[in-house]
Amino acid sequence: WPDTRPTAAYLVERVEPVELTEPRPGVWVFKFPKAITGMVELDVEEPVGTRICMRYSERVFTPDYLKYRTVQSVLHYENFEVSKEEANGLIGPSMMGVGIPFGVRVKGYGNRERVKLQLATPMDLYVCRGSGPETWHRRSAYTPFQFVELTGLTNKPSLETVTALIVHTDLPKTGTFHSSEPLFERIVEASDRSLIYCTHGIVQDNPGREKGAYAVMATLNDELAACSRDYAPVWSKILADYRCAIRDEFGRPRKKPVTYRGTHNGPDDIYHEYACAILPMTHYRHYGDLR
Repeated sequence: WPDTRPTAAYLVERVEPVELTEPRPGVWVFKFPKAITGMVELDVEEPVGTRICMRYSERVFTPDYLKYRTVQSVLHYENFEVSKEEANGLIGPSMMGVGIPFGVRVKGYGNRERVKLQLATPMDLYVCRGSGPETWHRRSAYTPFQFVELTGLTNKPSLETVTALIVHTDLPKTGTFHSSEPLFERIVEASDRSLIYCTHGIVQDNPGREKGAYAVMATLNDELAACSRDYAPVWSKILADYRCAIRDEFGRPRKKPVTYRGTHNGPDDIYHEYACAILPMTHYRHYGDLR
C-alpha cells in the first residue's frame, strides 16, 4: 500500500518584510528577503468597512532591468500613464501572469521600448470589522511572490503590518550540502527551495499559474529531492495516482496515466512518459519500496 503519511501543505515558516516603499500615494509595497510561496498575514487596526487590497508579485518595475532584453510589465492603475517616474517601484507581475496584457510603447524603456500593462495579479481583499486590532490571512490557495502591494489603508503601515507565511508539504530534511565555494551552496539552496515550493501534496511544474501535476516534474529533480528531504510519502502518493489513472475511460483502457501531458501525443511525449519508469526505480533505490 502507498505510504500513508500526510502530504498536505502546511505553514512551515514566517518571514518578515525588509523594506517598505510608497511608489504612488496610498500604494504601499513590501519587499521580502527571498522568494516565497504562500500568502501574507495582515495585522491592522482600521475603521469599520475599510477595504484593504493585497496584491502579490515576484518583482517590481525598475530601471535596473532595462539592460536585459525583456519586456517589463506593470499593473494598470486608474489615472495612470506609464512613465519612468510613475512606474518605478510598482509591482510588476510576470509577463505570463493572469489576464491578457496589452503592450504600450514607451521611449527609453529597454531595447524594445515596450511595456506590458498587466490587467490582473493574485490578490486578497479584506474588509475590516473596525473593533480593534485585526489579524487575518487567507485559508486556502498559495501564491509565489517576493513583493506585496497594499492599498486602501487609512493609516500609514509599518514593516509589522504584514508577515509572509510560507506554505508547502512539510518534508523533513534528510541531507545537507557543504562546499568551500559559497556560490555552489547558494545554488543548491535555491534548487531545494524551488523544489519544495512546488511540493503541495504532489510535485507541480510551478506554484503560480498552472500548478500542473505533470508526471515528469517529479523526476526532473528526483535525485536532489531524495538526497535533501524525505520525499517517500509524496512519491508513494504520486505512484498511487498513476495507477488509479490507468483505467477504463469511455469504453477503452488507457495505457498511460491521464496525468501525463504526453497523452496529447505532442512532441514532448517522451519526456513525460519516461516518468513511469524513472520514478518507481528512484523510489526503490532510495527508500527500498517495492510496492
